[in-house]
Amino acid sequence: MDDAKELQKVYKSNTLVEAAYKLSLGEQRILLACIAKIDSRKPLPPEIKISAVEYADTYDLPVSQAYEALREASERMFERKIRLANKQQREERDIRWLQERAVYHTGQGAISLVFSDRVKRHISLLSGEFTRYQLERVSGLQSFFSVRLYEMLMRWRDTGTLIISLDDFKRRLGIEDKYPRFPDLKRRVIAPAVKELGQKSGLEIEWDIERERRAVKGLIFRFRERDQMDLDLDEPKPA
Repeated sequence: MDDAKELQKVYKSNTLVEAAYKLSLGEQRILLACIAKIDSRKPLPPEIKISAVEYADTYDLPVSQAYEALREASERMFERKIRLANKQQREERDIRWLQERAVYHTGQGAISLVFSDRVKRHISLLSGEFTRYQLERVSGLQSFFSVRLYEMLMRWRDTGTLIISLDDFKRRLGIEDKYPRFPDLKRRVIAPAVKELGQKSGLEIEWDIERERRAVKGLIFRFRERDQMDLDLDEPKPA
């Protein structure tokens, strides 16, 4: 295993983990790679840059494919939004991932981006409730849904159980208006994600459904890590 890749760590507030958003796999990979470059205990740098070589190394891809992924993402990422839920006030708010449009540096084969002010508080100077994992754990995943499910499970790594309503599960994945029939959701989203995580992320997952009368109302995921390779991550300390 590449030592540099092993040391890359992703820290997110639990609020961000439980937020609703939808990204392409390439966009998600860029954001995670940039977050992994951040020291979550310190203020966020004004700008974060990732090169095609770094991207290719992190995700084990040809450099030519990395160039294309960075170029395409630079054109769309500014439009991507997150829907954050304020449980106390029972309201939701849409925020942007980025403060301004990402810049693709043609001569350098790199992309630079500035996280929005509202996102900064969820990825830097963290204390209290946050989720952390090694980027290497999800670098081989080929589905946005797989990565998001992994993050949701890591939110509950201390208990090894995620219990979530079906509506909230779909909301977090940005698919509220898709898969009205549960068998389709199971076939297209849940089963492939669970299978891929079992093969590539080091998790063993069992899942079941909760019903109200005959309708599926919730999901229960029980999981364990086959090894404890990333439990020695440095925890952010309160300021």
